[in-house]
Amino acid sequence: MASAKVFVLRTCDGETFEVDESVVYVSETIKNMIEAGCGEDVIPLPNISSKIFPKVIEYCKKHVSDFESLKKTSNGDEKDKDKDNDSSKKGKEAVPDVDEDAEEKARVEELKEWETTFMDIDQQVLFDLLQAANYLNITGLLVMAAEKAASMIRGKTPEQIRETFNIKNDFTPEEYEEIRRENAWAFE
Repeated sequence: MASAKVFVLRTCDGETFEVDESVVYVSETIKNMIEAGCGEDVIPLPNISSKIFPKVIEYCKKHVSDFESLKKTSNGDEKDKDKDNDSSKKGKEAVPDVDEDAEEKARVEELKEWETTFMDIDQQVLFDLLQAANYLNITGLLVMAAEKAASMIRGKTPEQIRETFNIKNDFTPEEYEEIRRENAWAFE
């Protein structure tokens, strides 16, 4: 078995990371850079700090199997073709393998637990992770971080949201009351 190709990525603060090909390909941005010929030397990541990049790599490593299974499916994996042929022979009586179904459920449960632990982070790390996931175009990480941010807002008043995220109210008390009167439905 041939060894996997390793790419060198440099964060905005000059730190370099050596990352396996399968891991970097979880990021659409890096994948596009490599396909455009930018992966021969060092791949610059001007919007990512060395403080948050290890967290991004951790997510990508955990989701490499998802990426590779998606890649195999899109390339027409032979094993899947064999399953399709078996199913057509059996007609409507084709039943999924119980062991595979149980294994998949266990894998999904383990992944959910991992993601819960992974997202147990402070607010600044969350925002840095959101920015990194957006720049690197890692959809799963972006969705997960956005859901975490949304959960911090859900059910809170505007004042509580401002307090949670340290947002300064730039309206005067008079302007604020006028807005509340005109848009009472939004403050219910």
